[in-house]
Order: sequence, then structure tokens, then C-alpha cells
Amino acid sequence: MAKAFDQDVKLSDTAVAEDVELRDVDTSHIAPKYQGTEGDKVHMKTLGRDQETRRMFTFISMLGFGSTLIVTWETLLTNSLAIITNGGTAGLFWGFLIVFGGFLLVYASIAELSSMAATSAGQYHWVSEFAPPSVEKYLSYITGWLCIAGWQGGITGIGMLVATIIQGLITLNDVNYVAQGWHGTLLTIGIVAFCVLFNTYGARQLPVVEGSLAILHFGGMFVIIIILWYALDPPYEGLPRALSNHD
Repeated sequence: MAKAFDQDVKLSDTAVAEDVELRDVDTSHIAPKYQGTEGDKVHMKTLGRDQETRRMFTFISMLGFGSTLIVTWETLLTNSLAIITNGGTAGLFWGFLIVFGGFLLVYASIAELSSMAATSAGQYHWVSEFAPPSVEKYLSYITGWLCIAGWQGGITGIGMLVATIIQGLITLNDVNYVAQGWHGTLLTIGIVAFCVLFNTYGARQLPVVEGSLAILHFGGMFVIIIILWYALDPPYEGLPRALSNHD
């Protein structure tokens, strides 16, 4: 009975400690509806951090952000010429499955790291937390700058891709239009500037935008699959040929 009593005392102490932690977090200047779940509050207290920004993103908006960030089928369409001429339709299909399986392992490891240290700092914070003490500062510094370089290069590359798509649409609809390199440069600058301004002054609308993009991403995927399926001649007999064609 004494052992059971000790266990009850320990459980009670743990519950009280958690309640105290939550009350401490609730004193934040952030409105309660933007502080996230109770688990989010405990994580912030565990990490020794004070919440400075509002949690406005839901599961759907985060799913939309993640799915549009990796742009799977959208990228395949824009780079289809290089893909078809380097491996054919079979290389496209089987390569996509191999990459899908490989990235599942990557995301599983990232999910494990996130469950241990759920911060927006991401990679450089995890390196700082889990690297050997003798090199953690050096490695986290290098990792942080690599992340920044990736962000800068990524937004520029995406802007250039969108600019190229716009030029292609203009070319299809205007036979007199002659695409110039500086056209794409100006379009890229305008697209990147729009993204910066929207993220700066319209950040509160990002959850709505990203939720809408999630619907377009998954809905558009099925539209593209259906169109490509019936583009085979005939659809059901042409599929095995497409999955084995390397030309």
C-alpha cells in the first residue's frame, strides 16, 4: 500500500508541475487562441522558449504548405521534356516511385527530430542540440548558412520557373511575341517582390492561401492523372507499354 501511495504522490506532483508550467506559459502576451494546443505550450516551456509569434496554421494549411513546397507533379510537368528524353515514360514512373520511397525515410527522420525538438529553427537547431559538444557550434553555424543559401536560391529558382511558364503561355497565345531573356529576368524580379511583400504585409492570410493551394494541389493531381491516362492510345492497353518504354 505504501508503494501505491508513493506512486500516487509522484503522479500528483507531475500533474501539479505540468499545471504550473501551463500557467506560466499562459502569461504570454500572445492571445490564448493563438498559443496552440496544450502540447504546444508544454513544448515551449520544455525548450525554455517564450512564444513570440501567433500560431495561425492548422493541419490543412500546413499540409498545403508542405505539398506545394515540394511541388511534385507540377515540377514533372514543367520538366517533362528533359524527363521523357532521359529515361522515357518508364524512367519517369519507376524513378518517381523510388524517389517517393527514399524521401519517406527522410521525412521519417525529420519527424523524429521534430518530435524531440519542435522548433521552427529546424536543421541548425537540431544540429546544435544533438551534435557532439566539441563541434556543435561550428556545425550548427555551417548548417544555418546552408539553409539560408537554400532559401535564397530556392525562391529565385521558383520565381524563374514561374516566369518561364508565363512566357510560354504568352508564346502560345500570341504568335507575334518573341521571348527575350530580360523579359524572364523582369518577371522573376516581380514575382519574388510580390512574394516578399505578401509574406510581409499579408502574413495573416497565409493559412487561407495555403489551405486553398492544398485543394488545388491534390485536386489538380487527379485531373492531370485522368488526362494522361486517357491520352494513352488506347488507355488500358497503352499503360504497360508506357511503363516499359525507355525511348
